[in-house]
Amino acid sequence: MQSIEFYGLCLAYLAGLLMTAVPQSVYGVSVGAIALLLSSITSAALLPRLWRTGPNVKFWLLAGFFSLVAFGHLQLRTPSPGPNDLSLWQQRINPEAVVTVSGKIIDDPQLNRSQRVKFVLKAERATVQAGDTTVALDEAVTGKAYTTVDILQGTGRYPGEWVQVRGTLYLPDAAQNPGGFDFRAYLAQQGIFSGLQGEHLTHLSGHPSIVWNLRQRVVRGLVRRLGTPNGTLLSAMILGRRAVDLPYDIRDAFTQAGLAHTIAASGFHVSILLGVVMVLAQRTSPKMQCWIGSGVLLLYIGLTGAQASVIRAGCMGFAALLGGAMERRSKPVPMLLLIATGMLVVNPLWVFDLGFQFSFLATLGLLVLVPALTNRLDWMPTGIATLVSVPIAAYVWVMPIQMQVFGAIPTYSIGLNVLTTPLILLISLGGMVSGAIALLSPSLGSLVAWCLHLPITLLIGVVELWNRLPGSTIITGSLTTFQVLLMYAAYGMVWWRPQWQKRWGLVLLSTLALISAPMAYGQLQQQSITVLSNSQGPALVVRDRGTVGLIFSGTDSDVAYTVMPFLRSHGIGKLDWAIALDATSEDIGWPRILETLSVHDLYYPPIPQVAAEPVTPPDAAMLIADPPEADRIQNLDWIQHALNPVTFEAGQQIRAGRTPIQFLASSPPILRFQMGDSRWLVCDRQQSTSPAPTYESGIADIVWWSGDEMDAPWIEGLGAEVAIAPTLNGDIRTHGTTPDTITTAKIHVYQTDHVGALQWTPSQGITQLTTNEETY
Repeated sequence: MQSIEFYGLCLAYLAGLLMTAVPQSVYGVSVGAIALLLSSITSAALLPRLWRTGPNVKFWLLAGFFSLVAFGHLQLRTPSPGPNDLSLWQQRINPEAVVTVSGKIIDDPQLNRSQRVKFVLKAERATVQAGDTTVALDEAVTGKAYTTVDILQGTGRYPGEWVQVRGTLYLPDAAQNPGGFDFRAYLAQQGIFSGLQGEHLTHLSGHPSIVWNLRQRVVRGLVRRLGTPNGTLLSAMILGRRAVDLPYDIRDAFTQAGLAHTIAASGFHVSILLGVVMVLAQRTSPKMQCWIGSGVLLLYIGLTGAQASVIRAGCMGFAALLGGAMERRSKPVPMLLLIATGMLVVNPLWVFDLGFQFSFLATLGLLVLVPALTNRLDWMPTGIATLVSVPIAAYVWVMPIQMQVFGAIPTYSIGLNVLTTPLILLISLGGMVSGAIALLSPSLGSLVAWCLHLPITLLIGVVELWNRLPGSTIITGSLTTFQVLLMYAAYGMVWWRPQWQKRWGLVLLSTLALISAPMAYGQLQQQSITVLSNSQGPALVVRDRGTVGLIFSGTDSDVAYTVMPFLRSHGIGKLDWAIALDATSEDIGWPRILETLSVHDLYYPPIPQVAAEPVTPPDAAMLIADPPEADRIQNLDWIQHALNPVTFEAGQQIRAGRTPIQFLASSPPILRFQMGDSRWLVCDRQQSTSPAPTYESGIADIVWWSGDEMDAPWIEGLGAEVAIAPTLNGDIRTHGTTPDTITTAKIHVYQTDHVGALQWTPSQGITQLTTNEETY
């Protein structure tokens, strides 16, 4: 088979898998399947005439058949709840009922961001108690549950352990805001459709596996003298972060800096490991080297948890070892494509695994781009040219996926990778040596690992310093699937056609222009107000023909999981104006916003001044337990990070960008603004118990308020057409039930924690941006 036909069939299979992501259907038939069929027929009819030296009609029909087979294969392998799945069983009981689920832990328990231990529980039986001694329901169940328990309950748990967990069941949340993390879809891809909030865990039976014991032996040996985070970072650098409880601040710092590949088991680690093995076994025969290398690779894949990226790298390593033993050289690009296709035949769900995507694309970039870059850098010493070429090649090939998923790219990633590569190689080699010694003697392994304390501390310091540089992250906005495919099509043409390689810069600039021009035009023309689904306070993003503003009152968690994902996905890297309705609450989210974004005008309420009283020695001990109000007010240095911080007062009128805003009151904070013909009123009563002022009817068309039942008469008196609240503590008219939306003759009420984010535009009014409907 010619190479073009081989590439075509592999890409056809990959296209078939990717088209399953198209959710639309026509008369019950998937649009993705229809598109594949039409593409195959059109290609068979036209391309042989236009491309006379290319494949014939039979090939294009065969490629279409391959793509449809891949489409159906993934559909069949996509997990779905069984007839007695725990998620369906849960819907039959009271949502607040305490249940006891018995089953087996099937993955490595780890800490989540809330410092609770998480693991996947394969359920076998579920019980609902009707009383202290009576059982209301006791049935055999199937399915898996995403389970969390207290850190004291979850410490020491292991895969294969049979446990009994008492707690409450829930259905995982879908993404309620654009750009937000879709927890429901993430778990469903793994065949998990239920969540279990555990209160008590009881061990039933089971013993740790040999592989788990070996992994823990390595981790304990490395952490014993290095401690946390140095020891856990070293463990992650050799075993991958999924096998180690790496602190989230270190994980986030490395991801932000563009060094996530160093703490994720991947081809980088496999190549180092094989390099060490080949050096140690260089005096043996090629066949013996193949056997030794294969054994080491199998052990390493087991220790890292058999992740998709490691399996891909391991297969490439096996192919290289086998080629050496048979004294045959294989072509690396076809081999990579063949291995990736074979893996996706075994498990087609890996096509949507980010680890697999990044690993495959980074490796492809190294294979096709590093030689060309090294030739262009021939004025440098060979070692330095390679050191520079490798991060550039990987960066360029993973950039489209990075932009699509995260809406941002690390600005200085290439420079940081070049600077830290020698340090990372030293730490990784030392970690592998000390880890191998720890398998035999944890004490001796920890002693060897202690020698890496200074390099690891230096690496952490460099990463933290790099992240503090101005503009360390470029917010690009999330690319569509079409834009991503367009970029990779341009990459492929430059690699495939020699005449395009001479104009690679022009091709790249043209592609970027085609991607960025529509986004920039849309931002300059757009008029919209987006109400994000926030936990309590308001989160409104106001966009008016090139200017962007934010009205926000919420916690640091709200910023991390609601505000910043939305801004990144829409390419918003700066705020022309912002209004902080609260500046003194604990865990306030504004410091994170100002650390990440450039904010020009920041308006905030008056800060209460608390007079300091002299402290007498007998009262000093009491201050430790009950500090005065002045000490409880958070450090307000973050306000000065804005270019122009201004205090707002009741009755003050400002012009925020193109938007006129009037502050009606400061306690509780109430403001009014208008865009087009729509008048908005925002009232945040979270930090105030003072009654809201009375206004004449018709002062606003749309009202955002906290949803408190005590404000029902006040909301009705405003005479607004629409009222929006994060949650409702009662029907604003009947003070009764709390449906998703309440329609009366006067007012339409939206509850954003049910309906998700809302957006107002002059042409369409209010529309729902996300759906939080149950999909199973």
